[in-house]
Amino acid sequence: ANQALAEAFHISFIILKLVMACVVAGFIYSGMFKVKQNERAVVLRFGEIEGSGSKAILGPGWHWAWPYPVEEVIKVPAAGMERQLNIDSFWYYRTEAEKATNKVSRGGKTLQFVRDGYSLTASESVTDMGGDDEEVVSIDYNLAHSRWALLYSVVDPVQFLENVWDGKEAGWRSVETLLGDALADAVIVTSGNSDINWMIWERPRQFGDEVQDVLLDRVNKLGLGIAVKVNLVEITTPRQVKEAFDKA
Repeated sequence: ANQALAEAFHISFIILKLVMACVVAGFIYSGMFKVKQNERAVVLRFGEIEGSGSKAILGPGWHWAWPYPVEEVIKVPAAGMERQLNIDSFWYYRTEAEKATNKVSRGGKTLQFVRDGYSLTASESVTDMGGDDEEVVSIDYNLAHSRWALLYSVVDPVQFLENVWDGKEAGWRSVETLLGDALADAVIVTSGNSDINWMIWERPRQFGDEVQDVLLDRVNKLGLGIAVKVNLVEITTPRQVKEAFDKA
C-alpha cells in the first residue's frame, strides 16, 4: 500500500511538472509577437510607452512583451507606408449619376451655399482715376471649387500615439478628421489671400504648394508625428459662370 501510494505521488508529481511546464510555455508563447516589414511597434506598460525615442520603436522581427494587461503592443504603419485621404468639401455638389459618369452639369441658376463646397478668393485690380494720376485698389471677391488628395504617413510612432491615435483601427477616423480639418483651414487661408486668375490659370501648382506649406506648419506645431503631402486634383470656377470666365 505504501509503495502504491509512493508511486501515485511520483506520477502526480511528474504530471504536475508537465502541467507547470505547459503553463510556462504557454505564458512565454502568449507574449511573442511579430512585427512585419511594413510595420513598427510600440509597447505600452500599464498604459505608458515603454522606452523613449528610437528605443521605444520596435522594428521588423519577433519580439516579446508581458501579456495583457501588464503590457500592450500597438502596431503602426512604417514610414513610407502612405494612406490617402480625398477632400471634396470644396467641390460643388454632384448627384450619384454625375459621380458615376463623371459628367459636369451646369447646376442650378445660382450656387447652392448649403450643399456646394467652395473657397473665397481675393482678386485685386488697380483702377486709374484719370488726370490727377490717382489709382484705387479694389478687391473683387470670387469663388473657386477645388478637390484635394492628402497623402500622409507616420514618421514618429511615439509622437503619433501620444498626441493623435488611440491604437485602435476605428481611431483612424479621428486621425483623418483632424487632418481634413487642418487641410480645410490651409485651403481657406491660402485661397482668401490669392487671386482667382493666379490660382486657376496662372499658377495652380504653386497654389497647391502654398496650401501644403501652411498645412505642414500646422502639423509640425501640433506634433502629430505625421508627414503629409498635398496634391491639388482639380480647381475651377463655379459652373454657373464658367463660360463667362473662359471668355474673359
